[in-house]
Amino acid sequence: MTASAHIVTVGAMPSPGADGAAVAAALGAAGVNVVSRVFVEDDESALERALGSDEALTVVLTGGGGSAGDIVRRVLARVTGARLVLNDRLLTTLQERYRRLDRPLPRRAERLALLPQGATVWVTADAEAGWAIESGQRAFAVLARDATLQPTIAQHLTSFARDWAGGRGTSVVRTLRTAGLTAADVEERLVDWLGRDGEVTVSTIPADGEVWVRLRARASTPAEATRSLAKAEIGIGALLGEDCYGRDGET
Repeated sequence: MTASAHIVTVGAMPSPGADGAAVAAALGAAGVNVVSRVFVEDDESALERALGSDEALTVVLTGGGGSAGDIVRRVLARVTGARLVLNDRLLTTLQERYRRLDRPLPRRAERLALLPQGATVWVTADAEAGWAIESGQRAFAVLARDATLQPTIAQHLTSFARDWAGGRGTSVVRTLRTAGLTAADVEERLVDWLGRDGEVTVSTIPADGEVWVRLRARASTPAEATRSLAKAEIGIGALLGEDCYGRDGET
């Protein structure tokens, strides 16, 4: 079955051919068929209805900060069943961006860095950060509607969409939960695993004062993916040691 996607633009309707067209082209190149493009006002109920309930990738285009950004974060947290938590990586990215602009960090910075727990932040140089979150067979990507949209699409969205489409139905995910470590600590321990091509991909997710390690195994059958995941989990668990206190929903 062909993977499908929706594009939802929050706020004022953009000029014809902008924003959504660039996203649609990137998704098509990744093998994902765009089945709808809709525009909604800055309204939680309208956005939640637009997201639908099918097993698809939904790309949400928003202004980022302000009311539209707040609405998107709240709605996606509710839809995915995740809590809104302070994302340390996003906060650091905001601090660095304002430092380069030689401007003070706004008082609402911590509010801007709230994301659904488990979200992955997409950092692109000189661009507003995007983010993505998966929930079962559904996935959501949130991008800022500004002049930096194209680099974010090229560096993050296309590969994310391709991986999501390719892994549907044949992937197994495990989340290892650590405490007492910074993201840098975890990345140093897992340097040989992060960014490595292979049957199992590994990523780190700052989450509410903790750091999670997400393992995703892909194979031709669920059984093969499960075996690959179990093997990788043993090696990564040994590197994390006693700082890993649980996996998935366990503690």
